[in-house]
Amino acid sequence: MRSSGRSWGTLEHAAGSTKPLKRPTIMGRLLALINKASQTNCPWGTQRSHLIGVSAVCYAFPAVLDLRDGSPRFVLWLLQAWACFWSDYLDSGRFGYSHAFDKALASSLTLYVVALALAHRGPLFVVALALPTFGCYGLGTAARKAGDFARYARWHALWHLCGGCVAVLTLHSAR
Repeated sequence: MRSSGRSWGTLEHAAGSTKPLKRPTIMGRLLALINKASQTNCPWGTQRSHLIGVSAVCYAFPAVLDLRDGSPRFVLWLLQAWACFWSDYLDSGRFGYSHAFDKALASSLTLYVVALALAHRGPLFVVALALPTFGCYGLGTAARKAGDFARYARWHALWHLCGGCVAVLTLHSAR
């Protein structure tokens, strides 16, 4: 008997199962991860904080040092400031790929700053600068989970301020 070339799937599919026929590909998993990272986690909808929007500029502070030193790395800091503004202000409370872009770039720059600080100043310097920064992040997250928008906006803006200042201090100390 010759095959028609069609695949009828498995018995589960014939019975109406919604399981996929194939295992997800790497690209499929990557797209699923990007879509998950692009979801919003704000319980107050699309309400925006001007304080958070303005504080995004803090991630451009390190670009000033890099421009002065002639480092092309300044582009990354400007991109981070834009991604932060786009994600936390323009796309606040709604689905947007800006959230995934902001998370990926911010995580990469954070790891870079930590590695630079460890190499040039040591672990005590890293801990001293990380505590207030991640403290602001943690208090902002707690406020978001409690649904307190005003408190969230204050801590989130302080997190941006601390992050930008920590990056400047680290870049300056690594010169």
